[in-house]
Order: sequence, then C-alpha cells, then structure tokens
Amino acid sequence: LYNRAGVATAKITASGNSYLKGTANVPARLGINTTPELNLDVVGSGRFSEGLSVKGTGYYGGDVTLAANLYLKTSTPSSASAVGAAGTITWDSSYIYICTATNTWKRAAIAAW
Repeated sequence: LYNRAGVATAKITASGNSYLKGTANVPARLGINTTPELNLDVVGSGRFSEGLSVKGTGYYGGDVTLAANLYLKTSTPSSASAVGAAGTITWDSSYIYICTATNTWKRAAIAAW
C-alpha cells in the first residue's frame, strides 16, 4: 500500500497473519476512497465472496443487495417495555417485534398464507 507521495507505507503478506494495529488512543483505520472515520471506511461498492460476519450494533444508510440467503438470530422481547433501541426488528414463531422508541416494543402476529 502506498501513500499519495508514492511511498510504500504498509504491506499485506500472503502467508501468516496480516493486520493493522492501533492503540487505545489511536485506533487503526483503513479508508478505501475516503479518509477513514471508522476502523474500515469504504466509499464505493464492495463484495464478500465467502461470507461476512457482523457483530455488535451499527448503522447502514443505503440499500443492501443480497445474492443468497441472509441468516439472522432472533429473540423475543420480554415485554412491551423491554430494553431495546428504536429501529430494532426481531421475531419468534408467533410474532414480529419492532422497537419504535427506546424500550418501546410493538408486535404483529405472523400467519401462514
């Protein structure tokens, strides 16, 4: 990888582990077509041909296109006031649950057709 001055600043090898490592005060960040604001910040399209694992919470502001299956873990809120963040959607065998505001859940029955 080269910087704008043409100087090689990082190398990714084909054998062993390769990684960018930051510190608690200065995290490692990689930007593709952008100055990174997050650990990995990409402007443009991308593809994961083998798989993508997402852990934790996040935000996506555009469309997501899936060429195969999407598998999501489900859960059941314990009550209409269970802990939850607005916009969260989950389900079980009987209902789909939508968190409409902080700790405010609504549900709709699921039926076969």
